[in-house]
Amino acid sequence: MIRHLLRLIWNQRRQNGWLWAELLLVSVFLWFLVDYLYVMGRTYTTPLGFDIEHTYQIGFGDLSDSNPDFLSKEERAPGDTDGALLLDLLERIRAYPGVEEVCYSDAGIPYTQGTRFINFQVDSLERNCRWMKVSPDYFTVFRVRDREGRTEPLVEALRKPQGAVFSEGFGQDDPDFNLSLGQEIVRMFVNDHFKLNGICQPVRRSEYERAEPVAFLPITASTVADGYYDGEMNSLEVCFRVRPEVDDTGFAARFRKDMAKQARIGNIYMLDVTPMSDLRTQYIRSTGVENEVKTRVAVACFLLVNIFLGIIGTFWFRTEYRKGEMGLRMALGSTRRQLNSIMMGEGILLLILAFVPSLVISFNIATMDLVDSYLLPFTWLRFAICEGITFTLIVCMIICGVWYPARTTARLEPAEALHYE
Repeated sequence: MIRHLLRLIWNQRRQNGWLWAELLLVSVFLWFLVDYLYVMGRTYTTPLGFDIEHTYQIGFGDLSDSNPDFLSKEERAPGDTDGALLLDLLERIRAYPGVEEVCYSDAGIPYTQGTRFINFQVDSLERNCRWMKVSPDYFTVFRVRDREGRTEPLVEALRKPQGAVFSEGFGQDDPDFNLSLGQEIVRMFVNDHFKLNGICQPVRRSEYERAEPVAFLPITASTVADGYYDGEMNSLEVCFRVRPEVDDTGFAARFRKDMAKQARIGNIYMLDVTPMSDLRTQYIRSTGVENEVKTRVAVACFLLVNIFLGIIGTFWFRTEYRKGEMGLRMALGSTRRQLNSIMMGEGILLLILAFVPSLVISFNIATMDLVDSYLLPFTWLRFAICEGITFTLIVCMIICGVWYPARTTARLEPAEALHYE
């Protein structure tokens, strides 16, 4: 059968030569589009490492010393720092009906543009790494999990003296390095020493960015209570998670109304309650990456549709043009199933002949860094998956372009089909 199809292709080599060249170009171009869509799809669907569903951020402010309600240090009770009052306020929030847990952080909430980087040394390996200060309950609020999918070990890790939590990925560029519990951590330049008590799953900034190593360092309650953030309470990010059954579109308004008086303590007052989903929207909009990705995906889909119509049209016309040949085959005893098999098999075999050199061209394009290898490293598996998708799509196009006209011709009487000859 294959030998017969090869003979047919060779006998019509003048027409098939142009079709072979078209399939070769389409295979390379379609692979490039499929690879881009595959990378963006994998990036978008990869777990973020946190969960902002049913979470809110509370914005706090400090009264200025010109405000008539401002309390000076002399007017306060001993130990009533802004930090100590904030901790009392967090207990009130935790007691609000429906609230599961409350946390505070410094440059640590998801979808924030205020990030910090510094060099960390783990054992003998030194790498630049993003870091944030968080309270232990941060992992519960944002559902950050360890390698086994648990949250509690990470909470306990930060509660231990000088404990720290790192996300996976630190030192992954060094094949001889292995991140493991118990290692000593040094924050360079400030010479802070910590102990690696927990390792969490990879954490990303957004759905359009790859994971990067993150160091979670502790903010102890004593640090806050001693007044470390006094006068700069807006530097602390307070977030809380509510139970799904009480979270609705009116929860933020109810919380703001019910806690208006309770959230006013000392020189601290509540500014607003914002769903984390709104902060995500603001972050994505400010980076502009979502609009860029949507535009590229729309262009890629438009080109895919054009390729789809072009391939179908080419094979449709080619099948219609060969009605006479098909009528002759029916007159010589070929069945309708054999006609369909010959027409489809010829198109698929021609694709295979064009697809082999297209693999070489596509691989060279990939090794020249003309495809995105930042969001997703280029590997043999990625190349095989994208080429497999490309081949399957073109086969489907060929079948769509051949099946209906071949089926229509096969239903004609042999004498009628011979008229086209």
